[in-house]
Amino acid sequence: MARRENAFKRLGGVFHFTRDDQARNKMAILIIARQLASWQFGRLRSAIAAIIEENLDIAHLTPDDQFRKLILGPLESLGDKCPTVVMIFDAIDECEPAYAELLLRSISNGFGELPTAVKFLLTSRGAPWLQKHYESEPINSHLEVYSLGDEKKELVDRDIEAFLKEELPELVRSWVDNAADWPGEEKRKALVRKSQGLFIFASTAVRIITDRNIGRDPNEELKRLLSSDRHSHLDGIYAQVIEGAFPNTIDLGTLGLFREVVGALVVAQEPININTLATLLCPYQSQLREFTNRIRLQVLIYLQAVLIIPDVNSIEQAATAQPIQFIHTSFVDYLTNRAGGLLIQPSERHECLATACFRTMQSLTRNICDLDPSLLNSEVKDLGQRVRERIPPVLQYACVNIAAHVSRVDTGSADIRGLVEGFANERLMHWLESLSLIGRAHEAVAMVSLMEGWLKSSTAPAPTRLAAPSPPPSTAEFDKPDDVTSLFYDLRRFIMEFMDPIVASALHIYSSALALTPSETELSCRYGHLAEGGLRVIRGRTQQWSQILWTASKHSKCVNCIAVSPDSTTIVSGSDDGTLRLWDARTGAAIGRAMVGHSNWVNCVAISPDSTIIISGSYDKTIRRWNARTGEAIGEVLVGHSAHVRCVVVSPDGTIVVSGSDDKTLCRWDAKTGVIIGKAMKGHTGCIRCITVSPDSTTIVSGSDDRTLCLWDAKTGAVIREGMTGHTGWVNCVAVLPNNTTIVSGSDDGTLRLWDAKTGAAIGKAMEGHTGKVNCIAISPNGATIVSGSYDKMVRQWDSKTGESIGKAMEGHSAYISCVVVSPDSTTIISGSGDCTLHLWDAQTGAAIGKAMTGHTSWVNCVVISPDGTTVVSGSDDKTLCRWDTQTEAAIRTATVNDTYNASCIAISPDNTTIISGSYDHTLCLWDAKTGVVIKKAMEGHFAPIFCVTVSPDSTTIVSGSDDGTLRLWDAKTGAAIGEVMEGHTASIHCVTVSPDSTTIVSGSDDWTLRLWDAKTGAAIGEVMKGHTDLVNCVAISPDGAIIVSGSEDKSLHLWDAKTGEAIGAAMMGHTGWVTCVAVSPDSTTIVSSSHNNTLCLWDAKTGAAIGKEMKVHTSNITSVAFSDDSGHIVSTSEETAETFVWNCTSQIWLSKVESARLNMSNLTFALDGDGWVLGSGSKRMFWLPAALRGQLVGRSHVIVVLNKKIPVFDVSTCLP
Repeated sequence: MARRENAFKRLGGVFHFTRDDQARNKMAILIIARQLASWQFGRLRSAIAAIIEENLDIAHLTPDDQFRKLILGPLESLGDKCPTVVMIFDAIDECEPAYAELLLRSISNGFGELPTAVKFLLTSRGAPWLQKHYESEPINSHLEVYSLGDEKKELVDRDIEAFLKEELPELVRSWVDNAADWPGEEKRKALVRKSQGLFIFASTAVRIITDRNIGRDPNEELKRLLSSDRHSHLDGIYAQVIEGAFPNTIDLGTLGLFREVVGALVVAQEPININTLATLLCPYQSQLREFTNRIRLQVLIYLQAVLIIPDVNSIEQAATAQPIQFIHTSFVDYLTNRAGGLLIQPSERHECLATACFRTMQSLTRNICDLDPSLLNSEVKDLGQRVRERIPPVLQYACVNIAAHVSRVDTGSADIRGLVEGFANERLMHWLESLSLIGRAHEAVAMVSLMEGWLKSSTAPAPTRLAAPSPPPSTAEFDKPDDVTSLFYDLRRFIMEFMDPIVASALHIYSSALALTPSETELSCRYGHLAEGGLRVIRGRTQQWSQILWTASKHSKCVNCIAVSPDSTTIVSGSDDGTLRLWDARTGAAIGRAMVGHSNWVNCVAISPDSTIIISGSYDKTIRRWNARTGEAIGEVLVGHSAHVRCVVVSPDGTIVVSGSDDKTLCRWDAKTGVIIGKAMKGHTGCIRCITVSPDSTTIVSGSDDRTLCLWDAKTGAVIREGMTGHTGWVNCVAVLPNNTTIVSGSDDGTLRLWDAKTGAAIGKAMEGHTGKVNCIAISPNGATIVSGSYDKMVRQWDSKTGESIGKAMEGHSAYISCVVVSPDSTTIISGSGDCTLHLWDAQTGAAIGKAMTGHTSWVNCVVISPDGTTVVSGSDDKTLCRWDTQTEAAIRTATVNDTYNASCIAISPDNTTIISGSYDHTLCLWDAKTGVVIKKAMEGHFAPIFCVTVSPDSTTIVSGSDDGTLRLWDAKTGAAIGEVMEGHTASIHCVTVSPDSTTIVSGSDDWTLRLWDAKTGAAIGEVMKGHTDLVNCVAISPDGAIIVSGSEDKSLHLWDAKTGEAIGAAMMGHTGWVTCVAVSPDSTTIVSSSHNNTLCLWDAKTGAAIGKEMKVHTSNITSVAFSDDSGHIVSTSEETAETFVWNCTSQIWLSKVESARLNMSNLTFALDGDGWVLGSGSKRMFWLPAALRGQLVGRSHVIVVLNKKIPVFDVSTCLP
């Protein structure tokens, strides 16, 4: 077919799927597009090329996106001028069902938009799953299915005969006289009958008959085929191939070579060429040339009837040869089940290849490709060349497939156990590095799990002692039986924790990930020495893995609901952002794109028992069904409720969906059709907050705002028991134990309760432990444990029989727990939270699992970081502003206003769109924060240097304060002056801030006063705020907008009412020097101030009372203070001695002292980009931080402090370029 279409110049592309190479199968659309681009139609070529240039990540897009961009778009653009073009996808049944379904759906979804001249030919065997998709909407509306079943046998036989008539004469022409019609109609029809409708039989027969390498007469081979009844099926023809190549007289050496070579091809995890095959099997590389020739001449040459073997005439050709492939998988089935004396035992062959892979990986070393550690893999221009030279195909094969081979070896193999343990203790990090470099690191978790699982089930004795690496680790013994199992567990946690840097930059496995690995883990003890020369953690390194397995944060708003597929592989989540998402349960990686369809919050989600359908309920009053594999919507939206849908569940037997709503009713729906069943179920007097169906699918349980539970008949919808009372707050969640005997409920009253599932009677007392509302509960599939999540940000476990609490609460979320589930294998707990993240926890133990800113040529006067952390701007005496894009590492931009412009102060708008700078030349300048282009320069209005500038929280207004004693308002978008000059102060203004609601401005002046101003009009509010007896140096407004705090050279602080400007209480005395800076904690409860006498003081923000004593440890003037995000710690810095101290707010004891060289602005060269990389001088990546350790950076020389809850401190002296 392809040949014919090509002859007519209609073939756009052809792709043959093969079961042996699923990675290549997933490139089907890309390969077809490449063929389409090489077609004779020039406009098509240029259109596809343009798409690729615009979408360099096209290979990583979904099949639907690839199809629309590379095939549909270019062909659609041709319109009526599009010639007839045929694209062929052959043997789709050889492809993984998940990808095949996506491909078929992509074609059917876009087919209606294509020109009518575009045709697709899809071929496959009649796999039931594929037939189901052919018959489903919308695929069948565009397909004409042509079946070649028994009713078409005559047609199939005619096609086979036509094939034989065309192929045989041509192939035997040089051997047989009068070959034009060879072997004649009678023998040809006999061969057709032998084929029994199997084209593979006919194809293999042709290869046997015409194989010149065997050197037999075609007439004799045909006679053998037709003479025996045993050749009436595929086994017979395969037996003829084997017997002809390897007769009974075969010597043991050749027999062993056959099993070694063909066995390796049978169990190989991906197609391999002759060079990789020979290198794996040959233990001595000095004998590789000879061994390759033996393979070729003693084995492969005789199997060309059943193998595709590229021509290879030299070792040099072997290295770049195409892979060897089986013509049909039925031959593999024959070899492993019915090949008699030449039977291949897969477990033995897997052990052989596992041994070969371990031997091959002995060549792995650190920095195998000789890379610059500051570069990402993607930034190494010649990485592909380096990988080809340093990690050849055979080593790549070993790294990628070692786990698959080990997992299929008999668990009693002592040899493999020894090799696994040796590998675990010597080469894990180098192995990960190579996986990163070849782009396969994202598969490492699955690989480690396979080896870990095999080791746990191994019945072979463990080696008495494991060899230590060189240099030896700092910790003691590794001869305990579980040490290596612990190593694999640690490695799995390591990869999950540090997946981002491992994938992005191979060398940061050592300099970042290993340095941050918990110190008491086996992995750190064994491999910690490899982190030397990288990051050093002074403070903040944990001892064991966190309880959190992974954190996923693709949602832009709160995660409200989650569900786990019955096979424990997939998680689905629903969010306030109106979308659902699919996640890989093992690694936390997002699967596909967000599932968009609801127009409001997604409140609830469920997965059908057969894992095929996802059900979601929304604040938009509707229910939707989704394909659990592809994420695509199924059918129409389900409408029936008159208010928000709060909860949804699928019955265990998969027949009905039950929903609960704020309209106080429940509804039942047919799970397959989506049709509503019966009438709405009424009985509650409040909103339905939770529902469940008993494991035997007979009973529905609901909980409501009316503080009661109800039981319902799942078949009829009739009430069984209503008004089950006991809770004193809303019933938020309910579940039934697997044995159908007990119901569990959770409530706003902070408790859980047990109930008899038959009678509805309460069992025992309330289960107390949470300090907030119980939002969600789940029961482990084995029924032993109840898991609950609460508004107190905690996850707890309970004994389902006694109601007693199990272990400690699981902490990790920074907001309320909105949903919790237990994986079907009862090993993992997943929780979703208002902090927009999901966490995984170990269900069994609950224990821990686990830029440069240079460019100025003179003194830098001011520097500021944008609110989103993407932009850094500095102003200098060199009359320039410099801007850095910390996320994209855009080239440094330097902007000069004029020869007199020296920036004295800078601010960035909260929406990150504009930069405003003030100058000593009395003017301001407005810049575009993204491009660095001047929006408006020389914004005139002041008559003296500008000392302070700020932008209102709503990003609409700029406020400037000057040495001329005035303030001015400016439009933050255009730079235009707003209103008149704001006069009132009688001396210089050095500090100004705007209230959180953007309505009020507060200024502090050298005239010893503060003033309030209307942020819209500039008008003064109230009277001047008097109280200080010297210059006002600093002012701040509490985050809740209630109070103002000011600091002065009179050594005091004052509190003021932010609305009226009236003083609150007396002056806050305690400092013995000028007050230099002040800050209010994020929770608005505490004030910290610093003084010219090198001390800090804490104050109660409500009363103004001093908290504790003066904190003195600095030896020079403190120039900045800041609170951590959780209000629990303070970081203070002093410039002269370049000291940074971290303080505990409660104990007022400093936790860490960081000393560095004398401070100047060139020291401030650390920045944290959006992906977690800490950037140093020249924008070089120094190390990577996980989300839990990120925050605002305070950098001095070679030391960095992160302002977050943990206050980690890092020594980066060995990371500096």
